[in-house]
Amino acid sequence: MPAELSFRLLVAAVLAAFVGHRAYYTRRLQRGRAADHRRAQDAPESRLSVLAGLIAFASTLMYLLRPDWIQWARFQLPAWLRGIGLIVALGGFTLLQWSQAALGSNWSDEPRLLAGQGMVAHGAYQWIRHPIYAAFLLILGSPMLLSANWNAA
Repeated sequence: MPAELSFRLLVAAVLAAFVGHRAYYTRRLQRGRAADHRRAQDAPESRLSVLAGLIAFASTLMYLLRPDWIQWARFQLPAWLRGIGLIVALGGFTLLQWSQAALGSNWSDEPRLLAGQGMVAHGAYQWIRHPIYAAFLLILGSPMLLSANWNAA
């Protein structure tokens, strides 16, 4: 199997694992959520984040399906350094799972305060103020190393 195809498959696997992880926890939350909870989907920040996510998804999809379309954004990295991207992603998943375990029932798919919610100061929260955001940066930034393309992240 050519090396470039291996890296493309690794990018696809990292993103599929991220989507699967988010879907699992979001679905689990939906089962326990009160029916009167309103989402802040109409806020400008939410719309902007959705737009940014769609652009990132489209550029990564181009890398996976038609890498020649975004060849202009490619940069040279040795294969061993590109492989470090997988280690970065695995570290991100480890941090994400550790953070979500520490939050327990306090976890939500959007920032909010719940009645009776306390501050979590153990697990990853003992060392990092926003470990889930840090994990997202590691996981979603790893495709840039794996692909050696700054537009595929």
